[in-house]
Amino acid sequence: MVSDRYGLSLVGAQMAAVAGVFWPGEPRWRLPQAVAVGATASVVGGTMLAAAGTVRLGRLVRALPAPPDGSVLRTDGAYGVVRHPIYAGLVASCTGAAILRARPEPLAAVAVLAAVLHFKAGYEERLLRLRFGAAYEE
Repeated sequence: MVSDRYGLSLVGAQMAAVAGVFWPGEPRWRLPQAVAVGATASVVGGTMLAAAGTVRLGRLVRALPAPPDGSVLRTDGAYGVVRHPIYAGLVASCTGAAILRARPEPLAAVAVLAAVLHFKAGYEERLLRLRFGAAYEE
């Protein structure tokens, strides 16, 4: 199994990528209104999805991918719709924010974020399989 250092490095990379989305800088192009509206909808919808996943986990929510002691397998609410609602919501909201920033660096940062969360989700799924076995596979 991969060490806890791997989980910590993924969290650090995730935080750096999110910071990159919001790194200061002036817009470099103008967005058409339809693009701005769609990007805003992505920010709002992604935030709502991530919040729904966070609320469903309650006090057991954490940044590290390893499930904490006392955790239970969630398959209802946002977890009944998507396996990783917090990660999906974070990518959706950061994608919208990166588009609204109207500069290339935030778009590159959101691509890095999506890659980091892909690896983090895979690692988390291995840990969840170890914790919950066949119930997780369903």
